[in-house]
Amino acid sequence: MSQFLNKMEDIIGFVLIILTLIMNILATIFSCYAIIYLIWYEWRLRDVNLLLVINTYIPAIICSTIQVSLNIHAFLGDIHLFINTDSIACQVRGYIYLYTVVWFFDSFSLQAYIRMLNILYPTHTQLHSLMMTMIFIVITWFISFLIVLPTIFLKVIVYESSEYQCLVDLRVWKGNVYMIVGFYLIPITIIVTTYVRVVKYVQKSSLRNQQRRQIMIMRDLRVLQRIVILVGALIVLGLPSAILWILSLITGQLPYLTYRIQALFLSLDILFLTFAVALTNLQVKKLIPLFNKHKINHVVIVHPQQQLQSRLELVED
Repeated sequence: MSQFLNKMEDIIGFVLIILTLIMNILATIFSCYAIIYLIWYEWRLRDVNLLLVINTYIPAIICSTIQVSLNIHAFLGDIHLFINTDSIACQVRGYIYLYTVVWFFDSFSLQAYIRMLNILYPTHTQLHSLMMTMIFIVITWFISFLIVLPTIFLKVIVYESSEYQCLVDLRVWKGNVYMIVGFYLIPITIIVTTYVRVVKYVQKSSLRNQQRRQIMIMRDLRVLQRIVILVGALIVLGLPSAILWILSLITGQLPYLTYRIQALFLSLDILFLTFAVALTNLQVKKLIPLFNKHKINHVVIVHPQQQLQSRLELVED
């Protein structure tokens, strides 16, 4: 009986690896496909919205690619073809993976923050410039690095022999705290705070505002609402990991296949968001041929006033 259960556990673990690997490959392929078009059009259009979306797809590509590597190591380890051992390369890959996940989720916080600035400070044109957006992006990279930096000194990344790779140690409180705070709590707090502030501002805004200004406010608000919805979906997809963590606190040990279940839902998170980012952003959706049959063949240079009118009519920034 015990041999049968062990065999079933091995089969379930193997299936989880395959499913995770498939989702990571799909996320990598689509992210690369989308970013090629977005970089091309951003270079031609010099658009802040496209730059922010590109900042989301870059860590998605890196994170999914690293996860593909981790899944392959786990797959080869399960079939005893090649077992990855603890090494500096293994540790570095683990920390880079942690950093890109934090960077990926923080990119949504930055999108929400930029939308808030557009609504609250419409006359401060320097805050809405492409250069300032690039500065905000670099600052976000640095903040994500600062979030991950203490894990190096606390040795949160350890070699997991059952997974044949270096991962966040979920057996100690340090690993769990960084998973919760770094992945979820910080970006969710920022996004919810910006959304609440914007809603209060919209409710108090004067009815004497120009109609064009009201249209821009409502469009930015709708985009911000979509970001909040996406984050809500992340919370739902993160519930299985939270349940496993609670069980580990109660029992004193990690439930079986915790890391593989967590990897599965994290991969599902990234795959869902890579498609959702494109589908919920009208401008991005129009530029990617997969979602738009009418391919854009050329770009016309227009005056600032015409650009503003075009954004009001065609683009949900």
